[in-house]
Amino acid sequence: MQQTFDTWAAPEETQEQQLERMVSVLQALTGGPKGYRLRRILLTNFWLYGEQIFEIPHGRLFLAGENASGKSTVLTAALPLALDGDLRPNRIDTFGGRERHIDYYVLGGNESATPFHYERRTAYIALEFEWCDPDVPPIAQEIRQRWENADEEQRAKLRFLTIGLSLAGNANVSDRIRPLRFLITDGSRLGYDLHTVFESGNRHEKRAFDHTRFKQLLEGHGIICDTQAEYERQVSRYLFGFADVKDFHKLVNLLL
Repeated sequence: MQQTFDTWAAPEETQEQQLERMVSVLQALTGGPKGYRLRRILLTNFWLYGEQIFEIPHGRLFLAGENASGKSTVLTAALPLALDGDLRPNRIDTFGGRERHIDYYVLGGNESATPFHYERRTAYIALEFEWCDPDVPPIAQEIRQRWENADEEQRAKLRFLTIGLSLAGNANVSDRIRPLRFLITDGSRLGYDLHTVFESGNRHEKRAFDHTRFKQLLEGHGIICDTQAEYERQVSRYLFGFADVKDFHKLVNLLL
């Protein structure tokens, strides 16, 4: 039976179960963009978030909460940080300020009403996109070729594209933040096929993978970018199909 808004809320379900069902209904709605839409925002060890996944039902996100509850932080992580991988302070602050540096979001500080501190911490920020046109293959030539030779089940996987970066923080060195920028291009999904954390064995405590281990996990699934410029070029090509990265820069500036 197809789920609708009239049937999604069952009296015996918890509020969390009802929310999951509502998200499922919204994700299944027809229509929307003929191309990529944002499906999930994934944060690991970023600011006060330990491991947080934001579902974007049918490409729409509504955030509500008190001041200093993290609404702007989520948007800072999503746009533009994960989109172009630029770590400069004036690009991280959504209001164009230069006071807040990326190491604050990873290692902490006393710059807000909710101070926190870490000597070492590895963060992950990722955006998962979903291709929404079943009649046309995705933009990038590599995915397009696999799509055209794939069966229905394989195509269902190839519709997912993930971009993001990991930030290895160490408060005891001069270069406090080391970035690792990546794309997952084979349709594998973080939290399902690949993971940013593992159970340490200490009372099921979860820890984030370091860069060496994450590179090993990502091998064969996507691209590791050595520079921020290379990351911009790959995101521009895979996500938007821009032949000239300058068009991508114009888009990011418009979003800012």
